[in-house]
Amino acid sequence: MTAPAPERRSPRPFVGPVLGLVALVLVPVVWLGATHAQDDAASAATELDEARGLEAAAEAAGQVLQRAERALEESSSRYEALRTDQTGWADATDAEQAALAQQLSTTTAEADALSFQLAARTTLVQQQKQGAAALGQCTTGLNRAFQPLREQRRDAGLTELQNVIDTCRRAQAFLTTGNNDAQFPFDFADPFVVADGHTYYGYATNAIGGNVQLIRSTDLKAWTWVGEALPALPDWAEPKHTWAPAVLHLGDRWLLYYTARHRDTRYQCLGVAVSSKPTGPFADPNAEPLTCQDDQGGSIDASPFVDEAGHPFLVWKSEGETLPRNRDVARLWTAPLTDDGLHFTFFPTQILAADRTDEARVVEGPAMTRRPGGRYLLTYSTNRWDTADYRVDYATCDTPVGPCTKPPDNTLLRSDDSVTGPGGADFLTTADGRTMLTYHAWGPGAVGFPNPRPLYLARLTTTPDGKPLAKPGL
Repeated sequence: MTAPAPERRSPRPFVGPVLGLVALVLVPVVWLGATHAQDDAASAATELDEARGLEAAAEAAGQVLQRAERALEESSSRYEALRTDQTGWADATDAEQAALAQQLSTTTAEADALSFQLAARTTLVQQQKQGAAALGQCTTGLNRAFQPLREQRRDAGLTELQNVIDTCRRAQAFLTTGNNDAQFPFDFADPFVVADGHTYYGYATNAIGGNVQLIRSTDLKAWTWVGEALPALPDWAEPKHTWAPAVLHLGDRWLLYYTARHRDTRYQCLGVAVSSKPTGPFADPNAEPLTCQDDQGGSIDASPFVDEAGHPFLVWKSEGETLPRNRDVARLWTAPLTDDGLHFTFFPTQILAADRTDEARVVEGPAMTRRPGGRYLLTYSTNRWDTADYRVDYATCDTPVGPCTKPPDNTLLRSDDSVTGPGGADFLTTADGRTMLTYHAWGPGAVGFPNPRPLYLARLTTTPDGKPLAKPGL
């Protein structure tokens, strides 16, 4: 389950030791300690360990810079020695001069090649210094936000986080290299973005921002913390396990569909909360979950959509792959909703199953949208969420309840030099009518907990023969 572009280049040399600092700097505050108050002694000890870890990270970054500067100094010395290696020319015989000329030609070629390396290393050292400075400033800001978030003074904590967003973005771009498409430098897994006029609201799995994290933007580039969209959970939901939110605007109300763990059964269930505005606060009016499908291993990853006639539907995943002894596989379902979006009007219909070997018994994070010609496009994540094999595939559906077909070559997003294990994709219709995908991904070499999964965007286009394509970036 989903627990909680342009040209891309490989990581620079010397960056390796610093690259591992992402989890140490951005995550301990974001994922391990800041979501809810930590009251027991064990949690306090963990926080102390994380603080010591930040100090160690700063020291490691300094050592990396020292090694880079030593390499630069050695290259400079060798370069100067090669360029001045012309002694003894006037006193040499013709044969000796010929030999010296050949030696000088070889030495000059070597010096020219070394000059390119020298220039690259000079640039690298400057980048290391800038990246380390941004990393240190980001860490300082996160530390300032940590205490008020622990004490449930969320507004004060989010203000501190807002103050370092740009700095943390620079640190993230330096650490991940290349053209970085991630616009929000914090963990924002299972993202869902919706437009309200020319303002965009992003919702994500529980982390530093609360049960359902909420951010805002007017250009899909610069994001501002709004706070917590779902501050209070219903009685059936276990705290700290709120995942994969998605939002639908119906009439004068906004509906937030979310996943939470049931206190009694421990299975995942789907809930729905209501607000008069996209910023919330959302509240669940139902005493029981919308659905749990205990016999299928639980329900997760709900995403709403509207059919061609204007009727609301919900698509989601059942977790059959989690049942004992590999008894089943994950499956995707749809069901029509009442006009108020709070209940189903008919029994769920299975529309897809993990029936391919390379899916590792997993299909999840579904989303559906209408396409030209009256058909529907279904996207879903597949394979293990915490591996580089995680990806986003698609199927085509004749109606909202199927039948749905997986084409032979149906991958939309996969790991590359810039991101690893993209998933949790959903559709976004922009203010100017474009269709985009929002998704999360790990950084290269930083897959799995406790590494962060930032928010990414991709443009959705179609080939002349109707095949959908996703191109990362705006």
